[in-house]
Amino acid sequence: TRLELKGVNANVSVGASGGGSATLIVKDGALLTQEGSSWSQLTVGEIHSQGAMEILGGGQVSGARSVNIGSGGTGSLLIDGAGSLLSTERSGSFVGQLNVGPSGSGMLTVRNGGQASAFALQIGNGYGADRGEVLLEGVGSRIDADAVDWHRLAISKGSLTVAGGAVFDATLNAAA
Repeated sequence: TRLELKGVNANVSVGASGGGSATLIVKDGALLTQEGSSWSQLTVGEIHSQGAMEILGGGQVSGARSVNIGSGGTGSLLIDGAGSLLSTERSGSFVGQLNVGPSGSGMLTVRNGGQASAFALQIGNGYGADRGEVLLEGVGSRIDADAVDWHRLAISKGSLTVAGGAVFDATLNAAA
């Protein structure tokens, strides 16, 4: 199963503004691809709302130039199981961001062989009462960032926990 979003802007919001609650599950090898010619964004938990997203059992999500978990609301993203992957788009400037708690409460969990790949990982880096938590656990689980420097791995309000044989990997200054 494959869902491709194309056009000038290819945006996905899970738990859109306005006080609602929503869940999006991509599982069993399904693919969600965002291909915006100008911009593509994935937001989980917008203003005054709750959003949850799960990538399970080999599901894959790719193409967002910016991923925001907890963007004014409460958001959670679970990447669970071998072959399960979240990957950001890297072409252009200011793209490939994986933001956890940029202006709300965000939680990213990568476990049991799940993987995430982004240009930058930023945790709790917005303004106000934002907070982000990242839990990376289990053998085969990994988060890859293009490099580690002040703007590619930034933790302001929150935490990054790596446990149980998981790997956080960044090639020092490769993209600096």
